[in-house]
Amino acid sequence: MKRFKEWPAALQRRWALLISAGAGILLVGLAVFFAFNDTMMLALSSLLTLFLMLRCIYFYRIVRSGGYEAIDGVCISAGRVGIRKYRRIRLLLSDGTKKDILIDKHTSLRVGNSYRIYLRCSAEHCTDTSKSCAGGEGIPPDISIKLNCNHQGNRIHNRLDPHTPIQRKQCVH
Repeated sequence: MKRFKEWPAALQRRWALLISAGAGILLVGLAVFFAFNDTMMLALSSLLTLFLMLRCIYFYRIVRSGGYEAIDGVCISAGRVGIRKYRRIRLLLSDGTKKDILIDKHTSLRVGNSYRIYLRCSAEHCTDTSKSCAGGEGIPPDISIKLNCNHQGNRIHNRLDPHTPIQRKQCVH
C-alpha cells in the first residue's frame, strides 16, 4: 500500500481535482440555496457531490492498492478523431516494442513527444501477475487513462532519455 505522498504526481493531481470539484459543486449549491432558497439546486448539488466523493474513494483505493500500470513511451502515431469516443495512439516503448492504446478523443497528443500513461488494471489481468495490465489491441474502452508529459521546466522532452531505464510496473495486489 502506498501513502498519498508516494503516488505519482499526475495521480495526485487527478485525485485532488476530484475532491475540489465535489467541494466546489457543493459550495455553489449552498450559495444558491441561501440566496434563492432553492432546495432543488441544493439536492442536486449534494447528490452530484456524493457521487464525486464515491468516485474519489474508488480512485483512492485503486491507486493505493497498486491496481494500475504506468507505460512510458514516445507517441509515434495518433489516430484521427472521428465520431467515436476514443482514438488509437501508438507508443514506442524504450525496449523498441510498439503498443497501441485507446485514449479519450479530447486528449491532445503530439507525435514525437514522450508520455507516461496510467492504465487501470482489469480483474483478469490483476489476478495473473505475469501479464501486463495494458492489453494492446484488446483494451476495453472503460479503462481510465491519465496522461503525464515528461516535463523539464515548461518544455516537453521530444525523446526519452536513452540513459534512463524505464521500468514497466506490473499489476500487483
